[in-house]
Amino acid sequence: MEIPERLKRKEFRFIAVGTDKRPVHKDWQNTNNFTYDHPKFNEWINKGNNYGVVGGYGNLIIIDFDHPWAYNRMKDLLPKTFVVKTGGKSLHYYYFIDEPTSFNIHFDTGDVDEEGKKIKKTLIDFQGVGKQVVGAGSLHQTGNRYTIHKDEPITHINIEFLTNLIKDKFPESMWPSFIKRIERTNKKEDTIIEDIKRIVKITEYSGLPIGTQCCPFHSDKTPSFNIFNNGEAFFCFTSSCNVGGSIFDFVMAKEGCDFVGALDILKKYIGYEDKKNPISKPEEEKAIMNHDFFSPRPLEQMFLEGIPEVRYIIKDFLPERGIVFFGGSSGSYKTWAGMQLALAVSTGDKLFGAFPCKKSTVLYIDEENGEITLFNRFKLLSNGHRYERPFDNLHVVNFAGIKFDDKTHIKILDNYIEEHNIKVIVIDSMVRCMKGQEDKADDVRKVYDNLKLMLRTRKELAIVILHHTRKGTQGKPARGMDALRGSGDFAAFSDAVCIFTPYHKAKRVEVEIPKHRHIDLSQFNRMDFRISNPDEKSIRLDYECNNANENSSTANQCFVAMMDYIADEQKLQVRTGQNSPMFKAMVKKDFTKHHCYEARDKLVREGILKLVQRGLYEVIFDEEIKEEMITDE
Repeated sequence: MEIPERLKRKEFRFIAVGTDKRPVHKDWQNTNNFTYDHPKFNEWINKGNNYGVVGGYGNLIIIDFDHPWAYNRMKDLLPKTFVVKTGGKSLHYYYFIDEPTSFNIHFDTGDVDEEGKKIKKTLIDFQGVGKQVVGAGSLHQTGNRYTIHKDEPITHINIEFLTNLIKDKFPESMWPSFIKRIERTNKKEDTIIEDIKRIVKITEYSGLPIGTQCCPFHSDKTPSFNIFNNGEAFFCFTSSCNVGGSIFDFVMAKEGCDFVGALDILKKYIGYEDKKNPISKPEEEKAIMNHDFFSPRPLEQMFLEGIPEVRYIIKDFLPERGIVFFGGSSGSYKTWAGMQLALAVSTGDKLFGAFPCKKSTVLYIDEENGEITLFNRFKLLSNGHRYERPFDNLHVVNFAGIKFDDKTHIKILDNYIEEHNIKVIVIDSMVRCMKGQEDKADDVRKVYDNLKLMLRTRKELAIVILHHTRKGTQGKPARGMDALRGSGDFAAFSDAVCIFTPYHKAKRVEVEIPKHRHIDLSQFNRMDFRISNPDEKSIRLDYECNNANENSSTANQCFVAMMDYIADEQKLQVRTGQNSPMFKAMVKKDFTKHHCYEARDKLVREGILKLVQRGLYEVIFDEEIKEEMITDE
């Protein structure tokens, strides 16, 4: 019997096991195990005996699927790696992990054993420290061999990814105990943070007074640093500094630490002890007595301080700091647009070939499509727009299980942003990146609070979120701010909302902008683009209009011309399409087929045409007009 090449690593350990899958020697976890080239071990397997692979050594963990239902929930989301098929036809996935702790996912069968203990059924075993699995080449009790199912290199997987995957795919009752402990710890930490914010004022910690003064974080000749909201918030209006936020942000700026470090410093500052009620009632009452929670400032002061100038990553569209939503149904090209935005910004090119981008580092978080689909789309777009490699400024992560309502994940993401100088994040999609429900305002608010925390500490961070829209009514697509699916808080906390409506025959996408805090929507509320395939290896997205009036004027003229055509011809039904009499009549008037499709869609939206079957529409008139037309015929 031969040990697979993927397992021939000095740090791995192997043991002798019997036909019943049990270890032959005692204390195999610590002493009676062997390297793959140990003479005693080779003597054992050369006789055709079974062997086991020990978890934990070399940071090895083996995911042992015991039930097809559990496997089907996870199989498409796990990274490629070395996989063994057991004699019982289940699968073992081999991974490296930083903390190879053993645990399992199980469910309560509802039955009890003879001792009255609950009987639990294991669905997945994560075989790490103190555990072992039978190795490839060994013989199962059924007479089948353990075989190599996928001969891929053993890859790394992190515990955060596994934790999020388990929480996303399995009910809480099945979660391992360590995940439940993490959840309890997070809730406890949230309480501590709120307590600190309520009690510790920036004025108290820094010794600085409320109001405008010289900034402690940079050389400041003209006072630009302001402490307000009764000492709970601060901001420096100098563009080169531009720091601000809560007491945590102040400590991070002053001490040069991250959020976790600031939390530790402030815990020590208040004398926090790890007890159920860290801050006593008398202390809380004293804080309330010593401070007012309501501290307005004169409007004149705001005018004197001035409003910071809005700067853009994408000219007149994507601000350097803010949140933008791309909303659309499946097939609306919002993902393609998000990817083209990532490529354009990371290369310093133009979005849709029209909007200049400030070259910046981008992080693309994909929880929707997967590595193969994403790579193929990036390749098509980079070919179509002629982007040149290397793409060092574009970082991509697939199915990492990032949740924006989980503070632990936010800390991980925050560190990555800081380490790699990320300026733009594209998230696909929102519903895949939150543990809570998209239609619950409280759950959405947790996402917003975490995103706001990331934005407060940075002068430049733009977040583009891809999100699904509601279903339209009567065949009409959902439009406006209310089109975003879920809670209205999504639209409320965003800086801009873009709604994508595809017109597949015309190969164009209408992008409505119902909200943008920083631009005049009367001048710019559409940014439609065309989709073109110069060849099978490339795709381009090209801007089609620069304002709503320019985009709609010719189509509106075509709309009026179609109304005249229907009235003149006294049609009760009309056919559409480039070979239809109506479209041919429009082309003779110098309208393009794109204008014809836009005009036809507007006739449908206005309730003048109603689809009967593909390419055939009924003309909807008032009954009196309809009777006159029938009589005339």
